[in-house]
Amino acid sequence: MQLRVDISSQVLSIRELVYETLKEAILTGQFAQGAHLKERDIAENFGVSTTPVKEALRRLDQEGLVITKPRVGTYVSSRIMSSIEEICWARSALEGVAARLAALKITDPETEAMRGHMERIRQATLKKDGAVIYELNEAFHNMILDIAQNDYIKQQIGAVRAFDRAVRKQALSDNQEFGRAYKEHHLIFEKIAERDPDGAEEAMRTISGEPRPTLRRISDRRASRNASGEAALRMGRPIGLGFGQDEDQRDGPFVGPDSL
Repeated sequence: MQLRVDISSQVLSIRELVYETLKEAILTGQFAQGAHLKERDIAENFGVSTTPVKEALRRLDQEGLVITKPRVGTYVSSRIMSSIEEICWARSALEGVAARLAALKITDPETEAMRGHMERIRQATLKKDGAVIYELNEAFHNMILDIAQNDYIKQQIGAVRAFDRAVRKQALSDNQEFGRAYKEHHLIFEKIAERDPDGAEEAMRTISGEPRPTLRRISDRRASRNASGEAALRMGRPIGLGFGQDEDQRDGPFVGPDSL
């Protein structure tokens, strides 16, 4: 039985939906490194033409998540920044600098705007609304980038976030993370509001640089999938992906973004 994404019910454009779903599947390990991604199979599972699939794969190639070999095909890269530790270290360094700059540049109106935003995060935390908390936390970090006023740092952080957004969203589905995330974000806010650049950078590095238990579980699961895929490739067996293989080689159907 094939499971399709209901394109008509999505807010994202078809192109963005295909792109985001494929990226999340790669980053969460649903696709093993080295797996062959076939445009036609992907398009059939989405119920779309191959045009948005081609564009999604082109973007993923630019980001280093897949490698396209002319006249051969497109494969999941074996050099993805797949270690949660590596991702956290990179984001920690960049976001720490952004927090330092924000503490040096923040104005009184910006401080009040951040204070109001922290109250919204607090309310969402009390309700244990993971989806809202995730969006508010993303907005909080974006506020810091805006206050920091450094386009280079903003661009670099955006590139790293492309790798860890999927796993962090999964981490905030764990209720145990809600209270801790609020306390940590509130500490960052306090240090920035106090115009304490050293404290702001340290607080940001602390929450960005150390993988949470939930993130470690996701990382371990992804590493296990990649190891299984590599072993299958060494033995000359196909990798079960859901799509990207011949019909009789599939281990199961492709699933949409809600099940990733």
